[in-house]
Amino acid sequence: LGLDGYRSLCQGLKEKAIAVPVFAIGGITAADIVPLLGTGVYGIALSGALFNKQHEEAAVRIFTDEIERYELTTGR
Repeated sequence: LGLDGYRSLCQGLKEKAIAVPVFAIGGITAADIVPLLGTGVYGIALSGALFNKQHEEAAVRIFTDEIERYELTTGR
């Protein structure tokens, strides 16, 4: 869907008062975390990104750092 697609989907659901958790999936990188969370998605699926990195601790840390950065800046 891309950022615009997720933003549009989340906004449309909100306008119609439809409470459905939306998860971003597919091809997500660490650089995508903050922009995706800013679209209103409920969560992000990262299994492919982590499996492609062979579960390296450093790869997991990069993703969690981005999530923590988002939470600290937005209070979410």
